[in-house]
Amino acid sequence: MRKTNYNLSSGEEAEIEISEEGDLITIRLSNQEKGNVCLTSNEDLDGFYITHLDLEQCKGQGIGRECLKFHKRVFSMPLAAASPYRCEQNDDGSHLTGDGLPFIAKMRDEGVVCRHPDEYENG
Repeated sequence: MRKTNYNLSSGEEAEIEISEEGDLITIRLSNQEKGNVCLTSNEDLDGFYITHLDLEQCKGQGIGRECLKFHKRVFSMPLAAASPYRCEQNDDGSHLTGDGLPFIAKMRDEGVVCRHPDEYENG
């Protein structure tokens, strides 16, 4: 497990923990789990694919961005996510909904998450 701390805009200190395999990022505040990001290893990408974002309890404070950037620092591998143009679930259950759409779009714009091939075809 790899851990780091992050100061939220609210002034609280959050703990970010990544599993050894890199498939789970957990966010804790005051020793209570407040969110997580699930990933799978992706051989085609030679990196990780984001399958689930649960950041509702800590959104808008920069912790989601910091989780993904910390993961990239630890594993030195790219991150990818579902297409912004696909509404139905992928075979692995992943799809972008709600706040996940603008969050992943922003992470793509910042270079934290790889652009999806559909974005080049549709945009």
